[in-house]
Amino acid sequence: MTSPAHRARASAPGFTFIELVVVVAILVLMVGVIVPIYRSSMNAVKVRSATRDFLAALAFVQEKAVTSLYEYRFCMDTKENTYWAERLENYDEAHEKVFEPVTESFGAKRALPDYLLIKDVRTKTDYKSKFPYIACYPNGGCDIAEVYLENTRDNEHIEVRTKGYLGKIEVKTP
Repeated sequence: MTSPAHRARASAPGFTFIELVVVVAILVLMVGVIVPIYRSSMNAVKVRSATRDFLAALAFVQEKAVTSLYEYRFCMDTKENTYWAERLENYDEAHEKVFEPVTESFGAKRALPDYLLIKDVRTKTDYKSKFPYIACYPNGGCDIAEVYLENTRDNEHIEVRTKGYLGKIEVKTP
């Protein structure tokens, strides 16, 4: 026989310990499945964002060359994984072009994330600094160039090409 107090507790609203353990186990399983998917999605977003920033900087340097009527260079350092802008300042005694780093924010040296590498650059190289660059001219044109970025997290390659006299930029992604 059960006492009235025991019957009152048995019929009281609430969850048993077993029910709570089952719910917590289901939540743990869901989190275990969702976290890797979320992490993968965030990695893809970060790669797209860094690639867009790189392309936007290149396009802005091209536009700046046209609007200011000065030659600019979009420079890259494959060892430090950085890029920046330089502007034609003058000519030296030997009539060689002298470029100076751009002091405005768009020309500042920027680093790509560790997982997005400037893998290969096929364009001109400055004979003094040994850095590859894409020259952007006041007429809207630029050097013909190929830049290969590598996403080391997903083993994907992004190809950036500049088309020359029209200043067109093409991007090929997997």
